Amino acid sequence: MSATMSTLASKPALVNGLLDEWSILDRLGYPSTYVSGIDFYARIEGGYLFLAMHSTLGAIGSATTFWLNTDQDTATGYKIFGWAGGAEFNINFDAAGMPALFTGRAGETVVANAPIAFSRSTDGSIVELSVALTSIGETNGALNVLADLNDSIFLPGDYSMPAYTVKDLSLLPPPSNGGVKVAIVYSATSAARYFDATAYSQLFMSAQNQAAMAGVPYDILTEDDLSNLATLIQYDTIIFPSFANVPLAKLAGIESALLDAVHDYGVGLITAGNFMTNDEFGAALAGNSYARMQTLLGITLDTSTSSASQIQLFAGDVTHPVMDGYAANESIRIYANTFGQLGTQVFRTVGGVTADVLVTQAIDGVTGNAVLATTTGGRNVHFATEGMLADNNMLHHALDWTVANPALPSLRLDMTRQTAIF
Repeated sequence: MSATMSTLASKPALVNGLLDEWSILDRLGYPSTYVSGIDFYARIEGGYLFLAMHSTLGAIGSATTFWLNTDQDTATGYKIFGWAGGAEFNINFDAAGMPALFTGRAGETVVANAPIAFSRSTDGSIVELSVALTSIGETNGALNVLADLNDSIFLPGDYSMPAYTVKDLSLLPPPSNGGVKVAIVYSATSAARYFDATAYSQLFMSAQNQAAMAGVPYDILTEDDLSNLATLIQYDTIIFPSFANVPLAKLAGIESALLDAVHDYGVGLITAGNFMTNDEFGAALAGNSYARMQTLLGITLDTSTSSASQIQLFAGDVTHPVMDGYAANESIRIYANTFGQLGTQVFRTVGGVTADVLVTQAIDGVTGNAVLATTTGGRNVHFATEGMLADNNMLHHALDWTVANPALPSLRLDMTRQTAIF
């Protein structure tokens, strides 16, 4: 299949205190960043920003605030708690529960001539509002949003997580219809921080080899390509053999493009080890360094060790297509400490994300996840270490699954080698 944007349409946004005009496409955040008991929606349409919130945790009342980072630059604007957000404007609810537009801290300086259309359900559990984009100086069709409910519940739950993003979907590039194709990312930054340059090259070549085994045409991308959404949506799956380190100057652009590619176009990811957690100098990224893994893959680090004496891999969910041919609990590989102590990591899901545990690992007898399959926007497979991705030929089975279109027959003929043949 080619990467496609969902065709599910939403009704026109109305400010009527109901939620019948909103769909899951309008819900802010991802399963990994949802806050239990609160649904938060937004849309840019017809020159207006529309926002809606539904709470099962109590009425939405005074001191509720929607923070608007209209230039999407956290270095400018008001810093919530002195460090978060970078909001140019905020919509704050007064003691009577009525919203108005402000600059500065919550409810600090009212913006004149900026009316807000507003409606509330009779029990106060739903609020809807809209404000003209001209009132907030929004011209790019995109902004970031943070929120709090009654100054007590925060969305996302941790302001160190990436803010919610609202985009005018009509401005996004059209989806690709170019047939099955994948990309393999060569990260010069990660290669420079890898324990051995030759080992990184071998890892990268192993990914190329297994893509060829899967019979899927592939392109090679660099870090400079990853901030171009139009480039990313040409692919059904993007393989990152190792991408722990990201240049700080490119982080925001890469993160934004990947979030759109995954959640708006259904592009799948295959990754290994830490993914977008550290900068070019090896330092952990500020705040929650695993935030990118959580929003893109729906997983985060559980435990890690660098002193194991043996790691053994076993087949997990053998009903999953990636594990076709394996028997339940079949031993796949044993890593022994022939040259010294061994390192590995265990990852788990977050929020509302569920995972198929494809492979487990026994770390000196203690069992943990080794290979996880998740579905966020697209289908994803994550290997606990780069070695697990390169070894055992599991990558090409993972690739087969991530590019498969569940709407099409499982057995069909794709001319994936046409270019090579002719």
